[in-house]
Amino acid sequence: MANVAVILWMIILCCQTHFLKSQSLRQNQTWPTRVYPGHLSFPDHKDLYYIGSHLDGRLISPYDQTYMNMSYSRNIRKTKLPGLIILPYTVEDVQRMVIYARSHNLHLTVRSSGHDYIGRSTHDGSMNLYLTSMNKIQVNLNSARNPAGEVKVQSGASWLQVYTEVDKIRGADATGTQTVGRVVVGGSAHTVCMGGYTQGGGHSPISRKFGLAVDNLLEATIVTAEGKIRVLNFTQTLTYDFDGSVHVTNDTDLFWAIRGGGGGTWGVVVDFTFKLHYPPERFRNVLAVIPLFDQTGNAINKKAVEDVFSILNGLSPEWGGYIYTGNEPVAGTQFVGSLMIFMNHFGSNSSESNNEISSILHHPSVIYTEDHYYNSFLNYEVHAVDAEYSLTYVFNSLIRKEVLHQQTSRAQFVDTLHELLKDSITCMNVMIGGNMAVQYGGSTPVHSGLRNGIFSTSCAKSWPISVGYADEQGIDTALRGAQKLYAYGYGSYINEPAEDMPDWKLRFWENQTTYNRLLSVKKKVDPDNFFWCHNCVGSDLGRGYAPANIQGLPGMVSGTFHPEVEFDQIITSSNTHPVNVIIG
Repeated sequence: MANVAVILWMIILCCQTHFLKSQSLRQNQTWPTRVYPGHLSFPDHKDLYYIGSHLDGRLISPYDQTYMNMSYSRNIRKTKLPGLIILPYTVEDVQRMVIYARSHNLHLTVRSSGHDYIGRSTHDGSMNLYLTSMNKIQVNLNSARNPAGEVKVQSGASWLQVYTEVDKIRGADATGTQTVGRVVVGGSAHTVCMGGYTQGGGHSPISRKFGLAVDNLLEATIVTAEGKIRVLNFTQTLTYDFDGSVHVTNDTDLFWAIRGGGGGTWGVVVDFTFKLHYPPERFRNVLAVIPLFDQTGNAINKKAVEDVFSILNGLSPEWGGYIYTGNEPVAGTQFVGSLMIFMNHFGSNSSESNNEISSILHHPSVIYTEDHYYNSFLNYEVHAVDAEYSLTYVFNSLIRKEVLHQQTSRAQFVDTLHELLKDSITCMNVMIGGNMAVQYGGSTPVHSGLRNGIFSTSCAKSWPISVGYADEQGIDTALRGAQKLYAYGYGSYINEPAEDMPDWKLRFWENQTTYNRLLSVKKKVDPDNFFWCHNCVGSDLGRGYAPANIQGLPGMVSGTFHPEVEFDQIITSSNTHPVNVIIG
């Protein structure tokens, strides 16, 4: 009981204060004006019991022994303490919670896997809608929209779950003469789920071949701020009213917005329908390692790294991959730090592109290689390694292709990566470009740098827990590193950005015209700016799009509790369910 009291006090404290930050490079942050724990209008035990009795899923309060495990974010530094955690099982559960939270001015946050490194999917004192239990996957090989078929995935499913299900598919190939499997464009990290990944654009090991996740999105189902279900696609929007009626319009603005406008701000997307693709003859995966520093800390092999980057800049779309710069000791050697080249080939052994990286594998500075062939994407993907839980500060830049094209700028970029390593900042350079430049299905809000660049470079400065949750010196070091990296890029990938970015609108969406269109869609589907997250569309404006509360205490605005009215308007097969809440 003492531990619960501590958690409750921490929630109340976190909702009324925020940590002092170094002012040199940090962004002034806005805070949503909402009802938080400690306010008389926040749900009490009686309210929680009533809510729990009307859910198919679960309500987890700070008294629940699973509360802390349910609260952790992949970036431990951004772990928050929600006032309530809701695990919905059905779309109706989502509707109930959206309507309830909006009518009582609670801060509703939406989480599918917790991989958002700047904490947009959670907040101290919020009602956190955690979609992990909504993970159904449905395959349709008789699609009229895509010859290879489609897969419908609920937002709580992880990409590994999706790949496992897709790997079971056997159907006719494009010629109708052979039985083959299927592949889907998705993330490399096993535990990443659909929600923020897709709405931020979504790059993949096979995106250079088939485009971004948003280019492969055929349809989505979303619960918007008024609690209604909308089904979105390229040609129409279907809105399901509470009386069971369906309204159809040709307004596709919201579908456009969720394909690159970022998650957490349009509503709760409960499922996505993606294109399937025919598989290649085989998947090839190669690894090459080049050491970067000798035992005394002197840089070596800079020219070799430049050579590798020059080769990567000219690869065909069949090649995709990840280039990691790290400062870990190189096993079995006296070297410290390395360039690790993880490349994937989507094709056949007879493809002309198959030999395009031979000069990398045989480069004299390469000290270790692996070369594997897999008969399915799943067999490759199971070997990928997820990032560990850590205390970290991340930043990203979409590196211009011409940076690697010219020798001078290529050498400068390599120097910058070495400088970052000396500050213990590691980087993952995700290969972009190729067929990502083709906007399948029309325009999207995605920054052109994600389509036309060469790398989406995400870097991280991490520290041990002994230093504390907020290592201000480490964060300032990371922010200085970010300024160096930004010089080589167009903008930033919205799914892996720095937390402090005063120019976030342009770094995410390139120009004011695109942002203004996103904001107009936001105002149309969320007229009082209910859905809020840091550096999301409309986040610099308050409730009702009034001026926001900047650098102040989170607001405490009262609400009135009438759950019997709000819950009963949701059409469902049953009105009462077993009580799924632990309240003490």
